[in-house]
Amino acid sequence: MEIVQNILKELVNPISLVLLLIAADVLFMIRKKTHKVGLVLLILSFLVLYGLSISFISNGLCYMLEKKYLSCCENKFDKLDVVAVLGGGVSKNEYLREIIPSEETASRVLHAVQVFKQSGAAYLVCSGKGDGGLTEAEVMGISAERLGILKERIRLDKRSRNTREHAQEVSKMFWDRNLRIGLITSAYHMKRSEMEFRKYFSHLHPLPSDYLYSSPVSLWFKFLPNSNSFYKSSIALKEMMGLIWYKIRA
Repeated sequence: MEIVQNILKELVNPISLVLLLIAADVLFMIRKKTHKVGLVLLILSFLVLYGLSISFISNGLCYMLEKKYLSCCENKFDKLDVVAVLGGGVSKNEYLREIIPSEETASRVLHAVQVFKQSGAAYLVCSGKGDGGLTEAEVMGISAERLGILKERIRLDKRSRNTREHAQEVSKMFWDRNLRIGLITSAYHMKRSEMEFRKYFSHLHPLPSDYLYSSPVSLWFKFLPNSNSFYKSSIALKEMMGLIWYKIRA
């Protein structure tokens, strides 16, 4: 079923959507009797590409995912028992001498270490398998050590491949449902993560490390296409598909 989820995620990827529309357009344009349909598809392709490339749309999509976490209070992690940080990939650069966290994972680890030091938590859990030589959990664990966390206070979940498994594996480490858990991941990913972790822990504190949503810019720039907005739209649409899939498979 994970294969089905990955296929659905790719189908809502803006690049895939536009390519599918263009492919359909070419098909219809070849058939002279349906050239009007091809023209409609061409216009639709343009509108999809343009719409997902402007901040007015991309910010709206990101806001739908992150609005609950835009005003998280800093004092929420005054007292925690465990801080759990979820992996967001590792660098795929073949020229690097060592495997390092991706930009997203690095942001999560840095925030997790800050929360851990301020909250008095007993353990920092790094969760994620990934697809590299070292797991995401191991890479995050090494990073946390370098940032001053004692190795004996770091626990690694090297098995989980997705958000649902992150929650399952962490719950196997700690059987007490009343533990105060600080959950660290990107804000756009927090809604789905919180939904899964609350199945196992009653006292969960979502503490997002980074945000895709940005404050509104001037009216002119809201409708000016750019690659950053297209990237945000891609991430948001994939996450929305993940949320829908998890709810269906709840």
